[in-house]
Parts: sequence; structure tokens; C-alpha cells
Amino acid sequence: MAESVTPPYLWFNGRIVPWASATLHATDTIWAGISTVFEGIRAYWNPRTETMHIFRLAEHLRRLEQSIRLIRMAMPHEVMTLLEDLPMLIARNGIREDTYIRVVAFPSERRMASRADEEVINLLADTAPLPSHLHEDRARHLMISSFIRISDSIMSPLIKSTANYRNSEMGVREAQHAGYDGPIFLNRLGEVAEGAWSTFFMLRNGTLITPDLQSDVLESVTRDTMLRLADEELSLRVVERRIGRTELYLADEAFLCGTAAEVQPIGTIDRLTLGSGEIGPITRRLRSAYAQAVRGESAARPEWRVPIPQRRTS
Repeated sequence: MAESVTPPYLWFNGRIVPWASATLHATDTIWAGISTVFEGIRAYWNPRTETMHIFRLAEHLRRLEQSIRLIRMAMPHEVMTLLEDLPMLIARNGIREDTYIRVVAFPSERRMASRADEEVINLLADTAPLPSHLHEDRARHLMISSFIRISDSIMSPLIKSTANYRNSEMGVREAQHAGYDGPIFLNRLGEVAEGAWSTFFMLRNGTLITPDLQSDVLESVTRDTMLRLADEELSLRVVERRIGRTELYLADEAFLCGTAAEVQPIGTIDRLTLGSGEIGPITRRLRSAYAQAVRGESAARPEWRVPIPQRRTS
């Protein structure tokens, strides 16, 4: 069944509850965004087998735990209970379509000049429809952003927080105003970091290259997925290293990837064409391998997929 924008149930502070009952007073949320950390996770419906899977759920939840620890949030709820509870939530909502799962940890009851021990920490998980775009062949046209990627000495990119994502939002607005689809961010050293809310990969002379984890990038689950697929499924030579801005223009192919972004081919950077300007053959093969992995069409890496129970639970 098609999922409405507001599903019947969500998960809030340890329980699956009706959507309308998960409430806070408006003043409880005024400062929540400053400290909020989150994960975006995808679940994919396979119409051929009529099965649904959450993709790399454990890895996303471990990263959420990492963000909570690094931001020094005193979490009263066990994050890893969502390994069992999220599949139950999707089954309870009767979802049979590609879906985005948002898991958010945030404080409430924070007042001006309040102490940390006066905060109440909440953990929320909800779902919304998000169709896949893995079948599309449109190449993106990107620009080098004038905004610098945040660094570990400012706001650590390893923390997946709403505050950090303002950096990407500023770059997106700048790029779209200039007539591009999106930005590529350089780090404080003038080297390539990421796209907006996504990881950057390029192919040059038969080698797949991505910025290393010291390049001010998020420790991306999708980045890890692509590295493993490139090595194990396509037998590509894969390198994680620093990338200079000028080297981007010499790439044979390039793409962005992320949980929400999936795999987005890049046709031009700063109006310079990469390869043919269309989706490249290696990008196409990687995207196909990714599409098979997330839907369970490939037997590879079954541990990446958490199945959804077939019957709705009461």
C-alpha cells in the first residue's frame, strides 16, 4: 500500500505509538536543533519477490551511537533496540514501497540558561515515502562551492548533526542560484571533501578514487558500500587519498553517493565536461550493483539487508 506522508505509527522513546500521540510542547523544541543528531536510512521494496529490506541498518545505528557519544549526549534509550523495532514499525505501518527512515536524537525541555542535567533526551524514528532514482540516467552539473567544508577543529564532520548540515545547505543554495544542480566542497586545505549531503567518487585511468577520511568527510555508510562493491563485485582498483581541485577536471567519470542521494552521475564540474558528459560505464555498473544489493536481487552481502516481517504485528 502507498504510505501517506504521516504513517499511522512511529517509534518514540522506546515504544511504537500512534502518530498523533508523539507530542511535545512547542517551547520544548526551541533549542533542540543545536544538539540534534540523526540518521537517514533507506528501506527498499522488491516488487518481484514482494519483500522489503532495510539497508545496512546496524551500520547506521552504530554511527548514530558514535554521533551521540561525540556530542556528549546522555542517551537514556538503547539505540540498538531499533535493530528489532524498526522492522516491526515498518510492518505495523503496512509499508510496501521504497521508504526513508529518519532516526533523531534530540533534547527537550531546554530553557535559556538551563543546565545539561535539566534536559530530557528523546529518540524518535519515523518513516516517509522516498522513491528510488537509481533508474535515472540524468547527469548532474556541479560547481566548486565558495563555502569551505567544516573541519574537525570547527564542527567535526564525523558527527551527523543537523547543525553540521547547514554547511551543505548553504552550498546547495549558492549552486542552484548560479544555475548548477549542486556543489562540491573543498576542505580547509583547498582539497576535495564532499558533495552536499553526499560522498564524492571519481574514476581516472581505471582507478576509482575517493577522498580519504582525513579530508574532512563524513564516515559514510554508502561510501563504504561503494568501496566494497567496487573491489569485490567489479574488481576495480580503489584508492582513498587526497584530491586536488584541478584533478577533478581530468576525471573520466565521477559520481556522488549517499543514502538519500543513492548514486548520482556527474556530467560537468564548473562547466568542464567529464568524459562524454553522460553516465559513464563504470558508474553504470556500480549503480547496478548497488541497486541489486539494496533490493536483494544479488546474493552478495546478505548481512547488509534486514528483512521486514511479512505480516503486520498487533
